[in-house]
Amino acid sequence: MQMNWDRFPALALWCNGNTAPFGGVIHGSSPCGAASRISCMETKNILSRHRILVATQNQHKLMEFSELLGPNFEILGMDADLPQVEESGDTFEANARLKAEFASKFFSHWVLADDSGLEVDALDGAPGIFSARYAGQGATDAENCALLLRRLEEIGVRGTQPTARFRCVLALAQAGKTVVTVSGSIEGTLADNESGQRGFGYDSLFYPVGYSTTFAELSPKIKNEMSHRGRAFQKLRCAWTALSDIDL
Repeated sequence: MQMNWDRFPALALWCNGNTAPFGGVIHGSSPCGAASRISCMETKNILSRHRILVATQNQHKLMEFSELLGPNFEILGMDADLPQVEESGDTFEANARLKAEFASKFFSHWVLADDSGLEVDALDGAPGIFSARYAGQGATDAENCALLLRRLEEIGVRGTQPTARFRCVLALAQAGKTVVTVSGSIEGTLADNESGQRGFGYDSLFYPVGYSTTFAELSPKIKNEMSHRGRAFQKLRCAWTALSDIDL
């Protein structure tokens, strides 16, 4: 199937941390670096790969999905010019469906959406679906982590390794309809202060079970093998292979 990319000026090509307007042609050959799983390649090579739209503007999530999907996929992210759907659902699954179905109205191939967050037992599951905006709309990771630590301090459990889990729901959609949803989670405890330079979100506070290092201190490869998103993706791999001729 040939795509008329001029119909989708708001879509952007994800390539090793950079986005560029995708107007149908990528000029020239510009390697993104040896470490990149999705490299900038000559146009003929790019057009021969599978395209998938990941319904997010979060650059960190796009990088993780590029690592999970591998080099046979051209990862497209949502450009800031495209309207954003309101995450009005009361569960991770509801919000993942909303995002996937909305984005699939603008793109005729597969659309993948993620909704994920941190659930802290001592806070009755908070921040949960509000993880990305725990400290307010547009809050930074540092602001969200700082508020979480204050909340733990207020109830007297900061520094006691309170239990928590990361949870992720992935939704795969096409033509405005969700085809499949899968979920993944990982249990762990929370540190009393941030530690580590990798990752994003609450990674610098989360010790996965069996580890004395936070997600933010682990290599991306190790994190992806055990993370909530990685576990959800393994389930998606089985479901997707049954639905299409794409071998993940």
